[in-house]
Amino acid sequence: MRRFSYSFETQVVFDSPVSQHHFLLRSLPNFCRFQTILSETFFVEGVESLRYAFDAFGNRLQYGFILSPKERFAIMASGTLDQRPYRIIEENNPVFFQPTALTKPAPEARAFLDSLALDPALPPLEKALSIARAVHARIAYTPGYTSTYTTAAEVLASGKGVCQDYAHLSIALCRLAGISARYVNGLMAGEGASHAWIEVYANGMWRGIDPTNEQLIDYGYIKFSHGRDFSDCPINRGVMSGATGQTVEVRASVRELVP
Repeated sequence: MRRFSYSFETQVVFDSPVSQHHFLLRSLPNFCRFQTILSETFFVEGVESLRYAFDAFGNRLQYGFILSPKERFAIMASGTLDQRPYRIIEENNPVFFQPTALTKPAPEARAFLDSLALDPALPPLEKALSIARAVHARIAYTPGYTSTYTTAAEVLASGKGVCQDYAHLSIALCRLAGISARYVNGLMAGEGASHAWIEVYANGMWRGIDPTNEQLIDYGYIKFSHGRDFSDCPINRGVMSGATGQTVEVRASVRELVP
């Protein structure tokens, strides 16, 4: 077992004041078998109502509203947790085998998968790792080129994207290969922003794979939420009054605490 601390801050600055802001967040670590939460703090600036719940996938939700006018929205979360190797023993769910709007494969995806010439005898985890490596080689990490609405087919065609795009394309190809796969939001060891990776179902458990960094996950990734694709589990979603542009700043840190 290994111990980690984390911090996560998001600030959204609006070009002009907004009001009647109702928000839905998934910005706290998931209760799951490989990570045990020891302590946590959570703060939403100026919040007038804050509640906690779970969504249909078992992800933790933080939701509420700020009705008064404001020029920014800021959240801060931090804590410590213990981690075992990244393995989540639970039943599979058929929904993670079905394509979605963001992971629906195009004919080109089938051709790309066929070009990998994966041995049919390979175990599911080894197949998924081969797919993740192929996606890593195919996609050039290109911030700002895609959006949260970019599909796996569009990513395959352009060859550009960020972590959520690596995840969506990997999920689409895994499902084509007969492997259940799901999208994960959270944090990874080091300094930076939030991150996305995938989980695949193999040998009666979910295993984490990071196609952006081309690796099987054991420690150092803090899971917030999962879903069929990004649209099921965004970290921050909201509606408000006052049409305006906005600038988003995200800061995250995950560090191992050595005894």
